[in-house]
Amino acid sequence: MSTRTQVVRERAAQLLEKSGAWAQRSSAYDSLGNSVAPTDPAACAWCMLGAIDKVCADELIANVAISELHCELNSSVARFNDAPGRTQAEVVAALRGGVA
Repeated sequence: MSTRTQVVRERAAQLLEKSGAWAQRSSAYDSLGNSVAPTDPAACAWCMLGAIDKVCADELIANVAISELHCELNSSVARFNDAPGRTQAEVVAALRGGVA
């Protein structure tokens, strides 16, 4: 993991570890439960991909971070995030490099 992607992943983990900040089945939601763009100022909950999009404006670095996660998880990031029974703690741990 490069330093740049490590920073992106840690920032995404910090975003998602807050109570109520993790989402499934959409990149992001607002406080009313509507799907919104991850960078929408009204967004208050994100999936793993949405969190990376929110914290990283550099598309190349974001894509590298996502590719790293894909390899570590041996699964698509969206599939991992949205798996039935998945927990917020598992998602945060995966972003930090501790595969759940």
